Amino acid sequence: MLKGIETAAKKAGYRVNFLSSNFDFATEQESIEYLKASYVDGIIIDSCCKAEYLARWAGELAEENSGERFPVVSMEQVMDSSKISSVLADYQRLSKAAAAHLIGQGKRNLLYIKVGKELTHGQERYQGYLDALAENGIPFRSEFVLEADFSALSAYEATKAALGKGLCFDAIQTLNDQMAIGALKALKEAGIAVPGQVAIAGCDNIFASTLVSPQITTIDLPKYELGYTAFEELKRLMDGEGKTAPRSIILEAKLIVRQSTVADQPGDWNLSMW
Repeated sequence: MLKGIETAAKKAGYRVNFLSSNFDFATEQESIEYLKASYVDGIIIDSCCKAEYLARWAGELAEENSGERFPVVSMEQVMDSSKISSVLADYQRLSKAAAAHLIGQGKRNLLYIKVGKELTHGQERYQGYLDALAENGIPFRSEFVLEADFSALSAYEATKAALGKGLCFDAIQTLNDQMAIGALKALKEAGIAVPGQVAIAGCDNIFASTLVSPQITTIDLPKYELGYTAFEELKRLMDGEGKTAPRSIILEAKLIVRQSTVADQPGDWNLSMW
């Protein structure tokens, strides 16, 4: 995403400052204050704000002393479509497609490893899993829903805990590929065959998902295009001098089937993103 933003900005004659909140909302707020005090022309944000406060935070982001709307583009989630533009994928539909693929492989007991309810796109991915269960007549089982953070370690520990409780599952769907890799490690340590006994599907298509064995089935998010499009939308807002209406742009993504769900699927070792 960052490369896409930088490429589009350079093409338009802009320089980019990258700031990280390390997933801490207080740091995010401080970063926004710093950027506005530095008189930047616009902001692209991938916010870690809790879903219940998103609309209010969007209003603060878009505030401008002159009364005009400050140019802001949100990555990955719609914060408030009346105030801030957004560039994202349809995470609910994509997550549903991943779960449906697992079900299509004959899996009926799907474990889902999610993050808390704080983030909108996390909620959307979880809802996609629920939609696939309902559409295929599979009863929801609360014990099959585990909470972790975004890391491989947290999913590894969650999977080990599920195995320790004696849960009988034949598939795991995770919020992202890091978590899928952590789950894979736990299964391999337990001597469980993937995908024969348990299939795994992740999301994001990070390069590491092609380096593990078996390679991880995932959703290929157009990360470069998300970044490039986000800056193009920011440029449109900046050129409008506070009078251009914000909008939401949804980009296409696709399911990539690999050996973690279909054993004889050809490999696609990928170091191009490293």
